[in-house]
Amino acid sequence: MKHYLLPKKGSFYKANLHCHTTVSDGNWSPEKVKRIYRSQGYSVVAFTDHDVIIPHDDLRDKDFLPLNGMEIEIPSPILPDSYKKRPWIHLCLIAKEEGNLMMPFYHRSLYIKYHEAENRAKVQFDPEAEDYVREWDVDSVNRTIAIAKEKGFFVTYNHPDWSFEDARRLTQYQGLDALEFYNSSTAMNGYCDNSPAIYNALCRSGMRLFPVAADDNHNPVEFADPFNSSCGGWVQIKAEKLEYRAVTLALEKGDFYASCGPEILELWTENGHLHLRCSPAQRVYSVSIGGKCLHEFANSGPITEAKFPLTPERGGVRIAVFDEKGKFATTRFYYPEEWGK
Repeated sequence: MKHYLLPKKGSFYKANLHCHTTVSDGNWSPEKVKRIYRSQGYSVVAFTDHDVIIPHDDLRDKDFLPLNGMEIEIPSPILPDSYKKRPWIHLCLIAKEEGNLMMPFYHRSLYIKYHEAENRAKVQFDPEAEDYVREWDVDSVNRTIAIAKEKGFFVTYNHPDWSFEDARRLTQYQGLDALEFYNSSTAMNGYCDNSPAIYNALCRSGMRLFPVAADDNHNPVEFADPFNSSCGGWVQIKAEKLEYRAVTLALEKGDFYASCGPEILELWTENGHLHLRCSPAQRVYSVSIGGKCLHEFANSGPITEAKFPLTPERGGVRIAVFDEKGKFATTRFYYPEEWGK
């Protein structure tokens, strides 16, 4: 009997979970973001401008869903050697409930950059709460993550290589929902933010994280320019309908995969094997937490179906699909208790 890992019911919705506009340091208005992303097949954009939560309900229609969120930054103390880039943590927070617009880390004078001051009248915060100061140490970062989760946000750690944090430090963070497995903007700028090794290392340490591909769009050039940062990475969310809570519930459950090209059409287990249907691929890998990684390579024609044995010593598996251009898609790790019988 088939046991579906990506739900059988529902539809896939193409989504960008890390987006900047003229509300902060992006160069496109929210309206232009919607127009461009709709033309590229996106149904969902999480508007995550820096340090402000500004809803864009006016952009919603039957084919497009804006999600409410923000990107927060936690800078380290300045390093004495000027040639060194200082570590700088960025977290994307996406509100699980559409009415959740309260700023969880408000400060009346710090963390105001770019154009956010123009939007202060639109920001909701608790006037009785003390200003929240962000500190770059593990306990403080974990406190920040815990507060974000308590306040109802889906929390992603962004572009780990750009942030200059390695797996040894990242494994100390608790409560994260996801890691940016791929950030097309920072990767385009020379950082190693196609991060399967970091993602694998964190999951092998015991963390259970979802992989996100995003573009971190800032768009200093127009869309046709090869250095444009939009639409380079995305997630495909399997949800029952294009409604706010249905989409964020799918995020919470991990009912999505990350991609910069290939499609994963179906994923299920049956008779001790993991089965896959995908768009035409040249390579398909079954990556393991604890055991041997398996693969299939295209010989006589593209791969559109594959299956891999499941054994307990593998400890958890994810699927990675590569097309002829080297573009990839990856699922999260699925663990033995999720495999079904």
